[in-house]
Amino acid sequence: MAITRLRITFDMFSGRPDPVVELAGPEAEELLARLAPGDQIDAAEQTTPGPHLGYRGLIVERAGEQVPFLPEVFRLVAGRLLGPELRRWAADPEVEDYICSERGPAGQVLSSPAELDFLRDGLAAARTVEWWRPPPDGQDSLAVAACPSAPAAALDKWNDAEARSIIPQRGIPNWSRQCNNNCYNYGTDVRTDTFAQPGRGSGRGFTVSSLACDLISRYAFYDGLVYTPAANNVCPLEGILVALVMAPGVDYHWYRLGSDGFWAHKIGETPATDLDNGGQKITDPRTCSRGSYSVFCSFMNVPDGSARIS
Repeated sequence: MAITRLRITFDMFSGRPDPVVELAGPEAEELLARLAPGDQIDAAEQTTPGPHLGYRGLIVERAGEQVPFLPEVFRLVAGRLLGPELRRWAADPEVEDYICSERGPAGQVLSSPAELDFLRDGLAAARTVEWWRPPPDGQDSLAVAACPSAPAAALDKWNDAEARSIIPQRGIPNWSRQCNNNCYNYGTDVRTDTFAQPGRGSGRGFTVSSLACDLISRYAFYDGLVYTPAANNVCPLEGILVALVMAPGVDYHWYRLGSDGFWAHKIGETPATDLDNGGQKITDPRTCSRGSYSVFCSFMNVPDGSARIS
C-alpha cells in the first residue's frame, strides 16, 4: 500500500515565498481523514474569492491513499474544500484551525508568534461575508490623471491562461510567469521567474528578522530603485512609481502606478490585479484596503532599465 503523503502550502504571503509543510505516514493519514469532504456548498455561494493580501487558504497536495470526492490538489479556505469538481464543506469544521495552529502543521514552519497571529487573523477575515463578496460594479467612472511615464497595468502579461483557477498549476510551463513572479517582479516590471527578493539581485539578501520598512527599502535601493518619499502619489516625469507596504515583522508588498493613473499589484503567486482587498480600484496605495499590511513605508522610483532584481 502506498504511503500517504501530504504537502500543504500556506497561501499567505506576497513578497516572501509561502511556507510549506510535508507530512507522511500516520500523521498524513490522520490529517487526510479529517479533510474528508462533507456537505455540498450551495451553488449560489461565491467560492472564487477576489484578490487578498494576507491568508488565502491552504493548498493541499496529496499522494497515496485515495479519498472519495477529493482531487490530488485542492484548496481549503474558511471551511470550504475547493478544486476541480469540488465544492464541499470540510466534514471536520475544526481541521483548518488545527492546521493553522501552533500545535498543528503551522507550528512546524512558521518562525514567529507574529506569523502565527498573521495567519490566524487572516483565517478569521476569510470567514466573513465581506471576504467573499464579489467586486462592486460602477468604478469605471473614477477620475484619475494618466501617467505617461508608467507602463500599462498589463495584467495578462503576468497571469496565465486559467489565472482565475482556485489552484495554481505549479510545474506546468505556461503557469511559470504567474507562480514564479511576485509583487517585487510586478512592481519593477521585470520578469525573472525566480520570485525575486529585494537585495538578491545586487548580491545581498535579507533575513526574516530584518522585515522592516527601512531595511527592505535599502535592499531595493541596492537593486537600483531610488527613494522618493515626497512623491505624494504623483506621476513622475521618468521611471515607474512604486509603493512599499509592510505587514510588520511578517511580509512586504509592492504596488505599481500604471499608465492609466490607477495602481496595480501582484500578490505572491496570485493573478496580477488592479483591485484592493475591498475589491476597489486603487487610486492611492496609502489609503486603499490592505488587510494586515497596515504600514505604509514609502514611495520609490524604478528608473528605466536600471533595476537589477533576481
